[in-house]
Amino acid sequence: MNLTRIMLQINPTRMNNKLNLISLFPVTIAQIINPNHNKIKEDLINECYQIKKENQSGGSRWEGDTYTTNGTYNLTKNTQFNSLHNWIFKQVVTYALNIGYKDKKLECWNSWFNIYEKYNYQEKHEHYPSDISCVYYLSCPDNCGNLKLYSPQTISTVDSYQKDNPLTWTNYSIKPTDGLLVIFKSNTIHSVEQNKSDKHKISLSLNFKIN
Repeated sequence: MNLTRIMLQINPTRMNNKLNLISLFPVTIAQIINPNHNKIKEDLINECYQIKKENQSGGSRWEGDTYTTNGTYNLTKNTQFNSLHNWIFKQVVTYALNIGYKDKKLECWNSWFNIYEKYNYQEKHEHYPSDISCVYYLSCPDNCGNLKLYSPQTISTVDSYQKDNPLTWTNYSIKPTDGLLVIFKSNTIHSVEQNKSDKHKISLSLNFKIN
């Protein structure tokens, strides 16, 4: 057998089960559906549109034309969002404890919403200088654009992508659905695909600091 060049063919009966695979430096995300979403959905959607009437869009350095209150209106000061924020905070606490933030103080310093009209999108970005970030989907029509998260590894090896093997993935897409909360570390590079629906997608974003 020529050991300098071997065709890689998977034969489960001959695989070395003693090989110890260690997944280091994981990108850990969390997902959960809010069981009370339908009870709060319409009131919060209406409040978002009212805020939009009274406040200009933020995100001055964003590439897309998505309406956002990032930098122009902080939802943590709006009591109508208290119930939802409280539920989100509990999930973020659980996430923080699971990724090792024990005996630390957690502070939500910013919360905003985004309204994606047809063809709106969000380019690749991270949420520096925060530590934990999350997105909550308030209203999601079909084909409104997935959330896409990217591996922190630099592209320096041959692509080995296999659909059923997470160890080969360099990005991961999440299809938005009403009431879904997605939590991730703030340095995770992510983007939002284009909304190809004729309806609006509305999402909330929150940033947390660990002290």
